[in-house]
Formats: sequence, C-alpha cells, structure tokens
Amino acid sequence: MKKMILTALLAIAAIGFVAATAIAQEATTATSNQGSGAEVTPTSSPATQPAQKSPFDNTFFWVMIAGAVVLFYIMSRSRKKQEAKQKQMLSSLKKGDKVTTIGGIIGTAIEVRDDEVVIKVDENSNTRMKFARWAVRNIGEPGKTDEKK
Repeated sequence: MKKMILTALLAIAAIGFVAATAIAQEATTATSNQGSGAEVTPTSSPATQPAQKSPFDNTFFWVMIAGAVVLFYIMSRSRKKQEAKQKQMLSSLKKGDKVTTIGGIIGTAIEVRDDEVVIKVDENSNTRMKFARWAVRNIGEPGKTDEKK
C-alpha cells in the first residue's frame, strides 16, 4: 500500500513538473516572437487583433489527462495483483489449515467445499462455524502475513 501511494505521489510530481516546463516554454516562445524586430502597433479595433492564447489551453489539459491515465493504470494493476494473490491463496486452502477470517475469527479448516469452509473454532467444545470461502483473509499462523511492512 505504501509503495502504491509513493508511486502515485511521484507520478503527480512528474506531471506537475512536465506541465510547468511546458507552460514556461510556451511563455518563452510567445515573448521571443514579440521581440523579433518588427514593431507591432496596436490598432483601435479589437476584432483585428489576434486572440491571445492562454498557456493553460492545450498543453496543461493534455498533460493532466495523461497523468490521470497513468495513475489509473498504476492503481488498477496493483489491485489486480492483490486480487490474483487472494484468489491463489483461497484455491490453495485445504483441510487442516489454520485460517483467519475477515471478522478476526481464528480456527482450523475441517471441511473445504467449493463456496464454503467449515472452521473449528474451539477444541474443547468442538465449536464449528461455516463461512463463505471469500471470507477467509489469511491462511497460516494468525498474525503472520507475507506482506512486508
């Protein structure tokens, strides 16, 4: 999660830098064209004067669109990786595995079906609970995860 946030912040910073550079370049180009030696005399009619183009018109808009596309791609790729990892973990679930549910219930899987898992929660009273397979958060020892923090 931290890696995804850092990547998003770096992408936003890069987009801002590119936009600022493009705007500065357009402003420099406009200034150098005015000082080319030919004097421009202002006319009284505003209809004959060329329309002034704002530096934010085209470049900034397209840079922001490109940045949004890049951020969307990075975030969707990360989400797809997490979903694939979860799906692989649930497909490897078998009888006898220690599991933790999304509700925090810890137990041992005693029966694994296509869509359901029966978990033994208490050894003394032989308490069993039935959960949907998607409700299993972690397989293995409680509190231990593969993610690095």
